This record gives sequence, structure tokens and C-alpha cells, in this order.
Amino acid sequence: DFQPQLDTLADIKWQKFTDNFLTLYAANKWKMDWFNDDHWNTIVENMKLFSLAVRSGNCVGVCFDPEPYGTDPWIYPGSYKDKSFEQVAEQVRRRGRQFITALQSTGLLTEVVRA
Repeated sequence: DFQPQLDTLADIKWQKFTDNFLTLYAANKWKMDWFNDDHWNTIVENMKLFSLAVRSGNCVGVCFDPEPYGTDPWIYPGSYKDKSFEQVAEQVRRRGRQFITALQSTGLLTEVVRA
């Protein structure tokens, strides 16, 4: 249950700073797999929760840090030596759409900036 954390975010009284972002790290310590639906079901659900946190904190968006701090999912071929570049690129685009759709699930996310 994340409601206590969401309530804490909602209780923040922003004063001087009016355009606030929550930071999202692309940490990859568990070797995320672009082709693993179980991984991506978890990621999508987590991004929906993150979207709720952004909304609860009255933030304008997400500051996304793509540095993986572990196995690098951005390198081809990496773990995908049995797949063509085109296959991996198509799958990464598909997962990117899922990721952004989940982040926008509250309908309020307006900005994503890259750290």
C-alpha cells in the first residue's frame, strides 16, 4: 500500500518552486529484458504508481535519468545476439510506448525532461 507516501506528497506545500518534477532512474540491476512480458508487466504497473505520485505531489512531470547503473539495456546486441537490430529496435519502440502510456495514465503528466 503506497497511500501513505502518496498522502505525504500531496501534503507538500510548494512555495518558491512551482514547476516541480519527480526523478525517475533507469536502474537495471535485475537485467531487464525488452522481450520479457513479465518484466514489462511489472514496469508498467510501477509506472502507473509513479504517475500517481507525480499527480499527488502536484508536479508538472518527470525528470528521467536513462543511465542504467547496471546491465546496459541501451547497447545492441547486448543480450540479444539471436535477434536482428530491427527486431530489437521495434521491441524497444513498443516498450517505449507502453512506458509513456503508463506514465500518462493519470492524464496529468505534461513534461518529461532528461537528466
